[in-house]
Formats: sequence, C-alpha cells, structure tokens
Amino acid sequence: MDRRKFIKNTGYGLGFATFTPQIIATAKNSHGSFRHGLASGDPLHDQVILWTRVTPETDLPIKINWQMSHSPNFQQLVCQGETVTNKERDYCVKVNAILPKQEVPGTTYYYRFLTGNQSSAIGRTHTL
Repeated sequence: MDRRKFIKNTGYGLGFATFTPQIIATAKNSHGSFRHGLASGDPLHDQVILWTRVTPETDLPIKINWQMSHSPNFQQLVCQGETVTNKERDYCVKVNAILPKQEVPGTTYYYRFLTGNQSSAIGRTHTL
C-alpha cells in the first residue's frame, strides 16, 4: 500500500470510527486478520489513540480486544478494552486508550489488538 492510499484509508477509517455508534451485535464466527498494521498518535500524559484495520472473513461486525503493557510479552497489562468494528467503518479500529491514574507521564508502552485467535503485530507508543 502506498502512502497516499494509507493516508486516504486512515482518514476514512478514523472518520467512521469517530461518528459511528459503538453498540453493534457481533456474530461469533466473524473473525479477521490484521494485514494493515497498526499506529498510535495524539499522545497526552494519560492517554493515547491506537489504530488498526482488520481484514474480515465475512461482512459481519467483528469484536476487537486491545491491550497495553509495559513489556512486549504482555505478562502484566496496564489497561485493556473491547470494541466492535464493521463494514461501515471499513473495519478500522480507533481506540482512545486512557491509562490508569497511577501511570507516570513520559512512559513507553507496548500495545496490540486481538480478535478470535488472531493477534496484530506489537506496537510501541510513548506518552508525553
């Protein structure tokens, strides 16, 4: 994927993720894989935006879990959550990961997305 397509698709995905309601019924067998990588941005001292896109196996909505940790082996999670993506969002996922109050600003974190038995690559991000 070239840079223009990436920027275009990211813009569409982030727009859909921002304006689409979060409550969607999800089928149990609607897993996908992570072929488009992941990204993080807009860091603050206590939160960061996490992004990915899922390549679906069907047109059904997909439940996505996300995790953040201090280490790339994810033995101890700092925070985690769950969201749903669908065809209307082009299967993009945008998460505003809010860190626990006890976390120290200026810290490096590792993050990943999960669906079914699929895991994304591991990303690294940093708060301000």
